[in-house]
Amino acid sequence: ENEDLLLLIHIGLKALEDEKYGMARAYLTKALDLQIQIVGKYHVDASAMHEVLGDISAQLSDYDHSLVHYSESIKVLRGLNDKGRAKLDILRLLEKEGNLHFRFEQKDLALKSLTDALIIQKERIESQNVVGKCDA
Repeated sequence: ENEDLLLLIHIGLKALEDEKYGMARAYLTKALDLQIQIVGKYHVDASAMHEVLGDISAQLSDYDHSLVHYSESIKVLRGLNDKGRAKLDILRLLEKEGNLHFRFEQKDLALKSLTDALIIQKERIESQNVVGKCDA
């Protein structure tokens, strides 16, 4: 199974590199399905694959599929133990989601996603300030 997964990912990434987005999405969707069978739905690798599929769907102007993948990636990351790293990834995904909403003229949804991203950024800055004060 691992060899099949690696082959699907390799073919999908090569198609992506060649800007064959439909083909890339098809192979990477199969890879995601297999990956979930191997490591489970709530794994950092599944989150990363969802993000890539969200990016590809955005490139194809497929608003709905892009949002589904970004949302799934965020959901996976929120369940992980590595909260520091996950917050950075969630921040990036919320920004992508907000920009996608804006691109498709969903301004209220864009505002919500980008506001959520700003809240996470504010929390990160505040926690860094607390750590910095403790070190002083």
